[in-house]
Amino acid sequence: MSSAIVSLVIAIVGVCGTLASAIFTQHLSQRAKTLELEHAERRSLAEQEAAEKQRKTDQLRSCYIQLNANDRNYRDAMLAYAYALNLDLA
Repeated sequence: MSSAIVSLVIAIVGVCGTLASAIFTQHLSQRAKTLELEHAERRSLAEQEAAEKQRKTDQLRSCYIQLNANDRNYRDAMLAYAYALNLDLA
């Protein structure tokens, strides 16, 4: 091969490499952005699930507090009634 052909082949390989690197870089950048968006979406879903779980826990705690308060009121009323009955029998 003559030096002109070798120079032409090297130039073609150089130009193709330069163009391919731009396409490759764009593809990698797009892939990284897609992964970043997927990660942000998963994090957002996890935060929503955690907030929902906390809301349910708070609601359950509130129900237990109300149940205990009503239980104490019922117990107090029944003790007062039993005390009133014992006074009438004596």
